[in-house]
Amino acid sequence: NGIPARDGIAGRDGKNGIPARDGIAGRDGARGIDGARGIDGARGIDGARGIDGARGIDGRRGVDGARGIDGTRGVDGQIGKDGEPGANEVARILRAIRELEVKVDKFYRESGFKDFPVFLPELLVAGDGKGPITINNLVDFQIWFVKNIDAIAGQFPIEIEVEDDSSDGKRKVKLDNIAESLAEIFGLLGSTAEDADAGVNVGVHAIAEAVGGKVAALQAVSYLKAICDYLGFRGQPVPFTVPLSISPGEVGPDGKLQNDELEDFLKDSKMEAIGYECKEDGDLNTRIARVLYGSEIAVAALARPIKFPKDGEEDKNPYPGDAIRRDRKQDKEKEAESFTAQKTALEAAAKKKGLKVEITRKEGTDNANNS
Repeated sequence: NGIPARDGIAGRDGKNGIPARDGIAGRDGARGIDGARGIDGARGIDGARGIDGARGIDGRRGVDGARGIDGTRGVDGQIGKDGEPGANEVARILRAIRELEVKVDKFYRESGFKDFPVFLPELLVAGDGKGPITINNLVDFQIWFVKNIDAIAGQFPIEIEVEDDSSDGKRKVKLDNIAESLAEIFGLLGSTAEDADAGVNVGVHAIAEAVGGKVAALQAVSYLKAICDYLGFRGQPVPFTVPLSISPGEVGPDGKLQNDELEDFLKDSKMEAIGYECKEDGDLNTRIARVLYGSEIAVAALARPIKFPKDGEEDKNPYPGDAIRRDRKQDKEKEAESFTAQKTALEAAAKKKGLKVEITRKEGTDNANNS
């Protein structure tokens, strides 16, 4: 058995981690949706219809006179004045007035005029305005509506500067309205989506390559560990510095790289790793040289030339190891003779006592197994 290996030197305590930076404050939540409008009150019951006046008594019809001779057609007289409306006409007009009142009341309720005055925030933008204001009529509401549209949509046109590859490195972009702004944003999102898709494809291939590299590294480490265990040399862990082209410690506490952290993340940095250092005196070549040197001495001391026997001469150990083989053969023959003698004596003694025994010997052992 090999010499027991010494315990490895205890590893040094790891360095304290870089304190995490505070997370970025979240944006204010969007304003909640206004509650649904309350249900309109039930319509009042129409008043009872007034009683029609009594109809006058018709006069008695006179006796038809005899038809006279048709005279010549006279000149048309002037159109007489319209008579006063009768009772039925007055009732029709009142009924029309009531129907008009119903329609006006329905329009008044459905158009929302009956809800005035209302109380609304001065501005819908969170954090601006002085508080609720009173809207008394439709004109006030239109003024309030236009004012908030301006507050929410903002002032147009807007001019912004963006970086490009021109001589001065900047160019101006003018946005005249919301539609053009959305068009610009949509175009940028399209190109960004294409770049993101390409980045995802590259990332997937990089992950596959990284997995293959990790497997190869683990295989190499396992092979190296097996070699170290086989050779049995002593060693101890030692720290060493690894240069990096990035700074992993600049990533925020959420584990996601933010835009304001990218510049610091791409800076060069260093990290500490643990390696292995051999602590043996000398190397393998020196040990093998010593073994070969001792083997040469043993060969010179023990080996002898092979001499084959001549005709009529006894073969006296022409090969190394023949003497040992001959001695073992003689020992086995003596053991067999001793076993045979003991077996004969035991069988004879058993026969005198009327017993029948069976004695066998197991080959390959120094002692006989009796049964």
